[in-house]
Amino acid sequence: MSRPVPFCWYELMTGDADGAAEFYGAVVGWSFSTPDPQSPIDYRMILRSDGGGNGGVLQLSEAMRQGGAHPAWRGCPILPSPISTQRYRRSRPMAAVR
Repeated sequence: MSRPVPFCWYELMTGDADGAAEFYGAVVGWSFSTPDPQSPIDYRMILRSDGGGNGGVLQLSEAMRQGGAHPAWRGCPILPSPISTQRYRRSRPMAAVR
């Protein structure tokens, strides 16, 4: 049996990924993956109890901040099939899906 796909994927962009992991771990029991040491960015997965991911945490670098990035939570729907993607696009104004 395959794992259910979450409807939303959450992203936290923060200047303190370690602090966020500590805070959300204590408050809501989330666990986070460790960043890939081979990656040029510090990105961590928010892990579900079954081992799958349900979001991610991006450590904002100074270059990202200088480019206009700022700490924020983002959520977006996951549309796992072409049919559901087509239905979603038909239900939204065209400017919203660009």
